[in-house]
Amino acid sequence: MRPCRFIPMLLALLCAATLISCSTGRRTLSKTTDTQSSTFSSDADKIAFVEHYCTLASPLITTEFHIVYHDNESGRVPGPSDWDMQVLMLVRPQDAPRWTNGMLHVPAQHIDLAWGYVLLPPDPRWMITSQPVVYERSGVIVAVFEREGIIFKRVWTT
Repeated sequence: MRPCRFIPMLLALLCAATLISCSTGRRTLSKTTDTQSSTFSSDADKIAFVEHYCTLASPLITTEFHIVYHDNESGRVPGPSDWDMQVLMLVRPQDAPRWTNGMLHVPAQHIDLAWGYVLLPPDPRWMITSQPVVYERSGVIVAVFEREGIIFKRVWTT
């Protein structure tokens, strides 16, 4: 019986695949999460967590959020990640306009902001007395309560 001449080639491919999947190169940690801000005990911890997922247009005083992120980049077969990030940010009132660069103003009555009002904690810092000015672009809604320095931001994959 004659050995198949393709066996050495198959063994070499199997070895290469094993080495690639077991490489000790730098691996990124998964960003997958379903986290609410209520699980953190301090403003600093909340802000540090949000900074891991969002680019901040200005410094935050505090934040409240529900971030759902499915990291599909760190698996065996990388692909696009998907997310739904609902974030409230308390900023200095003069910084509020910085959060809407490149966005289109839309009538507030056409946008459902119920998700943001649900996240508001019973804390006097989060008291809202003004009406929001709402902006959007594909996959992003930003509602600005400029007088209070409160930003509602929702970002999702389409």
